Amino acid sequence: PGDRSDPLGEESNRSISGTVALGCAAVRNVTLSLFIAVATLTLALAAFAGPATLGAGDSPDAQSDAGNDVVGTEDAQAPIGTVDAGVVVEDAAPSEAAAEAIDAGADDANRADAPSEPSEVGFSAGLRLGYAAPFGNAKAGALSDAISSSVPVGIEAGYFLSRKLYLGAYVSYGFATNGNDASSICGDATVICNASQWRFGAAAHYHFMPDKQLTPWAGVALGYDLISLTTSDATSTDNSAGSLHGLEASVLAGLDYKPLPYLGVGPYVELSGGHYTGSDSATSLHGWVTLGARFRTGL
Repeated sequence: PGDRSDPLGEESNRSISGTVALGCAAVRNVTLSLFIAVATLTLALAAFAGPATLGAGDSPDAQSDAGNDVVGTEDAQAPIGTVDAGVVVEDAAPSEAAAEAIDAGADDANRADAPSEPSEVGFSAGLRLGYAAPFGNAKAGALSDAISSSVPVGIEAGYFLSRKLYLGAYVSYGFATNGNDASSICGDATVICNASQWRFGAAAHYHFMPDKQLTPWAGVALGYDLISLTTSDATSTDNSAGSLHGLEASVLAGLDYKPLPYLGVGPYVELSGGHYTGSDSATSLHGWVTLGARFRTGL
């Protein structure tokens, strides 16, 4: 009888696993490079963006003096009335005031007809891209032995109750990389193991200086972390190898560069911790450290 071994044998699977590992490493390097580039760009834009000028190079004191001079000149020139041969000729001030009122009404009508820009207060949406590294324990072993890293891509949506306080929700999908001991979770070392991560929950952010172009912010979040492990054999059949899931709490901080009042882009950092359901001990805790870039806009 002929050799019945599968043409996609152990060596082929190992080659594919090596290719997947190289791809994940490339994604990780690109994500870190993007984080550094966004942080550098944010600081550079903030350095070149000067404070808004009040006039054509005039200081506030100079403009104030100029305004006082104009008021004084108008007071000196404004006639109360002219008496000529017993006839009082009223000045033209009432007519000028009426004309100004008409112009103001026309301006208000034009502003009402013009399309409104997104507001700093109200609904907001954003995107996130980052690189996350695990620490702590998951069930019987270290989390990093099962999952060495993750590249999360997420969206967020919420409401600015004021220019400083934001409440919203988030969801992200992470492209995870298997750890060195993933074979103990996935089973046969000759099969290909894949991992993915879902995170979702609610968050609150506080923006410290909303009037500035460079705005620091901090926040907290409470959510759920779900990691799925799958295996692929020589027939390319996907089988569930296990999962890790549980509640988590996070603290976040970032820096937004605001080219417009309702737009923000910049780096952020997140530290999360939690406990996976089914862990051997209630004190078996884990966490993630995430570095990334974030974009948000008002609606």
